[in-house]
Amino acid sequence: MPGKNKTSSKLVRAATNRPIILKMRLEGHSLDDIAAHLGLARSTVHQSITTSLNKLHEEASSSAEQVRALEDARLDGMLKAIQPKVDQGDPRAIDTTLRIQARRAALWGLDLTKPMDSFAKAVTELLSADNDGTET
Repeated sequence: MPGKNKTSSKLVRAATNRPIILKMRLEGHSLDDIAAHLGLARSTVHQSITTSLNKLHEEASSSAEQVRALEDARLDGMLKAIQPKVDQGDPRAIDTTLRIQARRAALWGLDLTKPMDSFAKAVTELLSADNDGTET
């Protein structure tokens, strides 16, 4: 079965109109208004916006990963430099190590489980309140 034509006039027109579509959407126009203004199907406008947002998300994620990798390497270097003093039991070096580890945990989002646990507990309580017959 042949694949979708990636250079069809519809797709080319949507790509050409993407900046206009995004600008109009940011100005508060509805998808129907944008479609009518540009002579496109509403679904084409929606797909164009979705594609643009997905690309932005991918670019932001890629940039964040690069920053994390750089920061991770810097933290590794710091730990390596103070490790001999940590091995000797130097309290300042140990404290510095703990701060570096805390920074790494924050960088990688390792401490986010606490707020999510609180959120999950609140949702569970809300749902159990709905299910125990107190309010429907």
